[in-house]
Amino acid sequence: KAVVSTQSTGDGSGLLDVGEFLRGLLGEMSEARVGMVHRAWLKIDPGRVGEVSYKTVRQFYNPAISLNPDSDGTASKEELVEEFLECFSAGPLNERITYSEFVDYYTALSLSEEDDQVFVTFMRHCWNV
Repeated sequence: KAVVSTQSTGDGSGLLDVGEFLRGLLGEMSEARVGMVHRAWLKIDPGRVGEVSYKTVRQFYNPAISLNPDSDGTASKEELVEEFLECFSAGPLNERITYSEFVDYYTALSLSEEDDQVFVTFMRHCWNV
């Protein structure tokens, strides 16, 4: 049985955002994983603005390898990049990803791989860091 407490929300609103819910349910990533996700983010947001455009992501993201066991290798690089961006899609007018959304995505994805080194290698290849 899982219990969700609204008193422990980070912003004091009493409401859980998706990131808070995932971290509460799934736990935190290891230090090695967090470090690699942060390095990838700094590559696409070197000015530390806190959000990046889809255009910027398209310039840097390299979906050459996948943690998805269902990936059959037939999709083009462009299709895989667009599939990745759809995970963040908030509508056609908001083609931006925030740092929080980026971390939340990789926190959830992290669950699909038990081995830290495999996850770190995956991140290195995807973001060339």
